[in-house]
Amino acid sequence: VAAAAVGVPFEGLKHRLQLQVRGYTTPRLALASTLRLEGVAGLYRGFGSTLARNVPYNALHFGLYALAASALRPARLPATEALSGAAAGALTALLTTPLDLVNTRLQTQRIFTASGAAANLSGVVDAISRVAAEEGGPTALMRGAGLRAAQYAPSGLLFFCVYEAVKRRAASGGL
Repeated sequence: VAAAAVGVPFEGLKHRLQLQVRGYTTPRLALASTLRLEGVAGLYRGFGSTLARNVPYNALHFGLYALAASALRPARLPATEALSGAAAGALTALLTTPLDLVNTRLQTQRIFTASGAAANLSGVVDAISRVAAEEGGPTALMRGAGLRAAQYAPSGLLFFCVYEAVKRRAASGGL
């Protein structure tokens, strides 16, 4: 929750910048426009959907890593941690893509509704059901999944290699 309290404003501003809508073309303009039109609450738009994405993401990430590592460990591969981390990162990213897509929509919908381009989504469940119903079925929720998996595979690899190194160091009394 603390990480989301710090990260959501940055993620929301990043999404608004990516849209390149008038008034949101630089970080300073995006911040000023958000504060002027929505107040401080606008910086936290999508806080609930961020938690709805991050909680299952973290649970899946560690669970899938443990599963992959236990499956690969008997093979005694030197890169077990790296391979397990990459697999966990990619698979977790794929499985949570619908929640990530919905989070992005909820964080940026005010920009679109002001221009009349999109309907107002009331929350995670409403967004999931409406994106699926109005944009081509359940596969619409997987937009960007391949790129997301490609981004999170190396991230998972690095994260879990460092995680395991810190665990080993702590176990040997080195921390």
